[in-house]
Amino acid sequence: MEEMETTSPVPRRRHSRDNRYRMLEKYMTYALLVDAGVFVLYLISAGFGIGWLKAFFAVVGIVGSALGLVYLYFTKELLRPRSLWMSAGLAAVLVCILVSLLVNYPSPNPYKKGKDSTKGSTPASTDPSDTDTKAADLSFGTTFSI
Repeated sequence: MEEMETTSPVPRRRHSRDNRYRMLEKYMTYALLVDAGVFVLYLISAGFGIGWLKAFFAVVGIVGSALGLVYLYFTKELLRPRSLWMSAGLAAVLVCILVSLLVNYPSPNPYKKGKDSTKGSTPASTDPSDTDTKAADLSFGTTFSI
């Protein structure tokens, strides 16, 4: 009788590695989108002058970006060419938040409050050249007058 020859395919390990990378890419994309959303909320709260909300979103954004970068480091994907976009995205959000905190931008319009509160007070200097170059005198409405 003939021997039955069975040829079973050898399981390929490459598919499991590709699948793991796809899962990593999927979840890191979600993390990067959430981190970018937190950055946008940080900018909005900073622009409206809500200090406690600005601080909350800054901490969440910094921690989220840092944890993402640490995770990429531990999975040895931080500087690989296929994962460089994830590293660059997380680092960009981290740097943008830190620079925004350092230069205090965006911040509420300082002239909006100062203009209303100093109506009755006299200017600190009586030099007429100082009043000609005040940035608070700029008004942009329906007519652009400077």
